[in-house]
Amino acid sequence: MQNETNTATYSQADLYQRLKDYSTSIQHDPMTNSVFRLAQDVFFDLSAEKVSFSDFSKAVGDIDSELFGVRAEHLAKQHNIQDGTPWDGSTAELDRLSKQEFASFKDVVETPKGGIVFTAHPTFAHSKDERHALAAVASGEPKPSGVFPISDGITLAEEHAEAQEAIACTQNSQSQYLKNVYSVASKSYPDQWMDLAPAAPTIASWVTYDLDGRNDINWWTSLSYRLAEKTEQLGRYVKALETLSAAVPELSEIAARLKKAETLCDAQSKAFAKDLSDASLLVDAANILTSPSEDQITSLAEIIATLRATAKALEPATAIDVLALASQMELLGLGTARIHLRINAAQIQTVIRRDLGLSTEDNDMGRTALDILSQKIANKETVEINFSDLYLEQSTAIRQMMFCAQILKHI
Repeated sequence: MQNETNTATYSQADLYQRLKDYSTSIQHDPMTNSVFRLAQDVFFDLSAEKVSFSDFSKAVGDIDSELFGVRAEHLAKQHNIQDGTPWDGSTAELDRLSKQEFASFKDVVETPKGGIVFTAHPTFAHSKDERHALAAVASGEPKPSGVFPISDGITLAEEHAEAQEAIACTQNSQSQYLKNVYSVASKSYPDQWMDLAPAAPTIASWVTYDLDGRNDINWWTSLSYRLAEKTEQLGRYVKALETLSAAVPELSEIAARLKKAETLCDAQSKAFAKDLSDASLLVDAANILTSPSEDQITSLAEIIATLRATAKALEPATAIDVLALASQMELLGLGTARIHLRINAAQIQTVIRRDLGLSTEDNDMGRTALDILSQKIANKETVEINFSDLYLEQSTAIRQMMFCAQILKHI
């Protein structure tokens, strides 16, 4: 019998041709799956030693390199990156808008512009080296040689760190856009431009706040990350103010105040990073967050007002930077981004049935539920909560609402 070992041919062109051939079978067999049939071929040929693993790996590597380049090119087009330089059309558009009366310009630039939400899962299917290389190639750099390692998963801390890295880049773009608005307006409306409070696309994230299908995020885990983000953002404000204080010395006092708040917030974050299923540790963490302190800051309203007032007496070039910082403080507040808390419908329905006294079989939650809910709303009472309530609450949906309340109150 003839030995058929190593008789199968595998190259990039061969694999593409097989996929094309199998796809023609679809008109005769709609259930045909070209990729699955090719996978079967590969499995059986490797098992029968008709092809070596190294030959097959080379073909896959060639396809990977080609598609890597295609994806990088698509990414560059998607973000208008030409010759490695990101495209910025905002200034040209602002110049066009500045030909109108101030009221019209003000209306456009102060109208909310939507936003960007950072998640994680599809991107993190690739290794970190591969993700960074893809961004580099899309930005005009050559593709690194060699094969990228397969991603072996990512921890919550790594997921959060990478999302925050992307958010930091987005904040830089947001800041530049705000400066562009003030720069254009200062030339076209010399007597009015400082009265602007421009909006910009908002930044949000649900990384470390998405409890749907996750068992590695406790409520205190989310709170620790939220405090870490506040610490990070306070640090950015401090750095910006210290830079500006070279030209505007009075801003150094605000920088010093925010620096103290940053130090306190860092300690708070570390306290909530512990395993707070231990009630004694929870008490310690809650106390460091809720105890009155002159260093605690839960609102930037006063600082924003001071920055806007200070800018009135400055030269345009410096005033632009001060006003852009004030506007960004308004957009971001005391966090690197807005947060999105994700809970599913089943979690909400469970709470509604429990709190309204409905039978578990009442899936429609119709008129009876609405009648009971109306009565509760008519007789509503404000309920104060604390961290012991969060600790004891078993319902995810209610606990997330309590979580929101504690952030608004103490962070």
